Amino acid sequence: MKPPPKPAARPRRTHCTMCNTRFIPEERLIIEGDCPTCGVVVCESCVVHERRGTCYCENSNFGRPYCLMEPRWYHASSSPIWKPYRGDRHPAKEYCDDRYPEEPREDAPRACGNCGKLERCFKKEYLG
Repeated sequence: MKPPPKPAARPRRTHCTMCNTRFIPEERLIIEGDCPTCGVVVCESCVVHERRGTCYCENSNFGRPYCLMEPRWYHASSSPIWKPYRGDRHPAKEYCDDRYPEEPREDAPRACGNCGKLERCFKKEYLG
């Protein structure tokens, strides 16, 4: 019988996980992107880049759930392969509702499949 696989090692905190740039000791105190869940650490250049600026988490980016954000093509997990987020969304109304020609949310509130909050989630056709 084979032993269970070891959990994946967390990325090292001395280098940017995406571009492998070494942080100088003073920079480590003000790291731009630091995911509390998967441990990804990124430099200032990579945190704003849409493709490299995602952490390894499937349902969030650096601790911020994708369900709270408006749909974007680059909302995805970056490891082990690039996998887009396809779950529920319920961003704050003041940030997005005026961008849609009609009401983008479902009629009745329900539990979000990502965070579990009772919200009026986006209809399927608006999920991107």
